[in-house]
Amino acid sequence: MSTTFPTERTVILTGAASPRGIGRATAFHLAELGWNVGIIDVDGEASAQGR
Repeated sequence: MSTTFPTERTVILTGAASPRGIGRATAFHLAELGWNVGIIDVDGEASAQGR
């Protein structure tokens, strides 16, 4: 069985909804560098908000 991975840089971060947390800062930093970023958090509304 062969598995292929995306050629684009992709990351999924958990706990990235807090506006002052390291997870959110990391998500924005990686997005600014061109990464595809997925965010998972128990606070869905906060994780959907951008800067």
